[in-house]
Amino acid sequence: MIEISLKNYMDWLNLNEKGSVIYIAFGSYFKILSQLMEELGHGMLKYGRPFLSVIKEGQDGDKKEDKLSCIDKLEKKGKISIASRYLLWHAHSGTIKFVMDNSFKIFGRMVLDEGGVVKKDEFNRCITIVMGDEEEGTKIRRNFKKWSDLAKEAMKENGTSRVNLNIEKSHVLIALFWIQPATVFYVHYYRFTDYSDYFKNSDAKDKIIELPGLPPLSPINFPSFVFDNVESSNWAVKSIKRQIEIEENSRVLVNTFDALESDALRILKHVTMLGIGPSIPSIFIDDNTFRADMIEISSKNYMDWLNSKDKGSLIYIAFGSYSKISTQLMEEIGHELLKCGRPFLWVIREEQDRDKMEDKLSCKDELEKQGKIVSWCSQVEVLKHPSVGCFLTHCGWNSTLESIASKVPIVACPLWNDQVCNAKLIHDIWKNGVRVNVSGVVKRDEFYRCITIVMGNDEEGKELRRNVKKWSDLAKEAMTENGTTSVKSRLLRMRFYLVTMSTESLMNR
Repeated sequence: MIEISLKNYMDWLNLNEKGSVIYIAFGSYFKILSQLMEELGHGMLKYGRPFLSVIKEGQDGDKKEDKLSCIDKLEKKGKISIASRYLLWHAHSGTIKFVMDNSFKIFGRMVLDEGGVVKKDEFNRCITIVMGDEEEGTKIRRNFKKWSDLAKEAMKENGTSRVNLNIEKSHVLIALFWIQPATVFYVHYYRFTDYSDYFKNSDAKDKIIELPGLPPLSPINFPSFVFDNVESSNWAVKSIKRQIEIEENSRVLVNTFDALESDALRILKHVTMLGIGPSIPSIFIDDNTFRADMIEISSKNYMDWLNSKDKGSLIYIAFGSYSKISTQLMEEIGHELLKCGRPFLWVIREEQDRDKMEDKLSCKDELEKQGKIVSWCSQVEVLKHPSVGCFLTHCGWNSTLESIASKVPIVACPLWNDQVCNAKLIHDIWKNGVRVNVSGVVKRDEFYRCITIVMGNDEEGKELRRNVKKWSDLAKEAMTENGTTSVKSRLLRMRFYLVTMSTESLMNR
């Protein structure tokens, strides 16, 4: 995912003895607290072995390791990198070979203290076990070798995984699950196939690009990456290109429904596009009490606050689980909310170091008198709440579908990727929301204009809300027992069942 130009950590590893290095990494997306980093750093010093630790840079380019009180001592003992490839791989003659550096051991399970923190003594205890010569450590390493040997065995020519993959491939139902709109799929499809020339030299904002089956689009309506060089080293470009390279008679399952994108689902004759959405929590469709929050919410006082507001009076603002907005954009939104004078619920995520972004707002005190700012909320519950009359969103596809199902009008403020195309569909095709006009920076008067339209009582706002209701009803209809999505899902399950039965009979011959 990250292009690594400097691989001096590999030279450093080669200098160390076999089985002597401790490798520390917490994945590509997870962020660890400064307190945990501090405990881990002191734990490494206490144990005394060489180590390679991957510590991601902050979003602003800051090096998180600079905050460690023991950084100077740590750099004498081991090596800290912003990224590494602990699993080096390459393809040869159609076979993927995996090469792992033999300096590393496997960790044991660590125990948290009463405050939910792993202390340095706990790191030392676990590392001593897995790298020590006691019976417990020896047993762990025997198990490690056993499972490693079995994994390699499974991938051999006659191993279980190879056999399962090779059994009657022509009878196995294989499909790509596309989690963005069908329209976005076709934009990428045209980009990487016969219409790639259309995307060259298309920087002019007023230029219109017309592609078969799609509405006229200008460059500002296209997803990110489509104007990048096809041979770009950008991992996102490569990933999308691999997904688009589909064979004749392939199936693509799309998180949409027929009524929403009826034309887009039928553009290609040699590919079967199946709308099996909206793939969203069932509470949006049938009022079940399904819950699936990514973060545990310790306090729900915002729900009591919502209950005190009039029907359709409140503005809900959220920019998704991963997108980060600039301080300048936050400032513009804040002043615009004050100008609107309506109550609002605004989700502003905490920084990695637990800093509160809203503290940087010059109008924070005034905002807190008018509305409520939270670091996280259950979007399922908020969008379903009758007090919500408008959703100011980045137009991520999940948020868009959830808003459609909840009958909530959208103020579209896209940031990147598919969001800009989603905003185009919302504003011009489905007409269930209004897109803010962007000219470098979104100005506060623009937010006021859009919110006034979607929550106002003039004809434009009334027509928009009629469209909101129409699409919500069609989304629910698709998910009913005889709806288009439910029928397709049952057919897919039946096909999968037949494939499973066929495969089992072949294996039992």
